[in-house]
Amino acid sequence: MSKLEQMAYKLEPAGHEEQPSKRKYVEPERKLATAFEAWLSWLTKELEPILNGEQLALNFEEWYKKAESMLGDSKPSPAEANLLPLFYEGHKWVEHAGIFISAVYNRSPDKLIIFDIELEKGIRELGYKLSNNKTLINTAKLADDFGIEAEGAIINCGLAGIGFGARSSGVAINLGLTADYTFAYMASGIIINCGTVGFNFRPEWAQIGWYATGTIITTQHLPINMLNAKDATVIQPINLEKMPTLSKYVKELKEIWDGKNTSYNCILDDWGPEPAKKIQQDIEEILERCDV
Repeated sequence: MSKLEQMAYKLEPAGHEEQPSKRKYVEPERKLATAFEAWLSWLTKELEPILNGEQLALNFEEWYKKAESMLGDSKPSPAEANLLPLFYEGHKWVEHAGIFISAVYNRSPDKLIIFDIELEKGIRELGYKLSNNKTLINTAKLADDFGIEAEGAIINCGLAGIGFGARSSGVAINLGLTADYTFAYMASGIIINCGTVGFNFRPEWAQIGWYATGTIITTQHLPINMLNAKDATVIQPINLEKMPTLSKYVKELKEIWDGKNTSYNCILDDWGPEPAKKIQQDIEEILERCDV
C-alpha cells in the first residue's frame, strides 16, 4: 500500500438511478460482462472491511492482476469496456472500474483510446499502468487517480479528480479541470498543465508535485512546495514566458490535443509508435538548448 493510495482513498455512496444516456448504448458483450462481474465480486470481498469501518490498504497492483486473470485470453475493445461502469452503476464498488478497464486497454491493439462516457459518478484509476505505446484521452468526468503509474500519454480534456499523473513515467497533459491534491505526485515523466489545477483547492491539502523527479510545465501558476519537489524541474508561467521555443511547443500541444481542428489519429501517425516518448524527447531537446 502506497502513501498515495492511503491519502487518496475516499468512500462515497454509489448512485443507483438509471441514467437516460444508457439507452444510447448496447450492453457489453456477455463474456466481458461476466469477467467484470466476477472481478467486482472478488473486489467486494477484498474491500468488505471498509464497510465494517476498518482501515484497509488498497493494492491496485493486485486488483489489476486479478482483472487480467479474469479476462483470460479475451481481447475486448476499449470502447466496449468503457461502457461497463454505465451498465453496472448500481454496484457499490463500480467506482474502481478504472483498474479493470485499464487491463482491457493494455491488451488491446488500439494505440488511441478515448473515454467519453458521461457517468453520474466518475470512476477512479482509469489509465492505470497505461502502456508506453498508447494514448488515452478523457473528455468526460472522472474521479481520482487518472493516469496513475502510466507509461504512455494521458490527456485530460474533461474533469479529473485528485492524483492526476501520480507516479507516471510517461506524459500527462491537463487541458481541462483537475484537482490539486497529489497532482503530479511522485511523477518521473513529464506533466504539462494547460488547463486548470485546483477546482476544489484547499491550501492545507495541496501536495502538487510532491516527491516528483520529472518535469512539470504549467501555464497556470501552481503553489508547488519546492522543498518537497526539490528533485523536479518546475517551469512556472513566469519562466515559460522567457522560453519562447518551449512556450510555442506547449501552445501547439494544447491546440493539437483539444481536438477542435484535427484528427487524433492523424497526430499519432505523425508522432510514431510512442507519442509519450516523442513528446519527452522534444521537450528534453528544447530544455538542453536552454532558450532562456
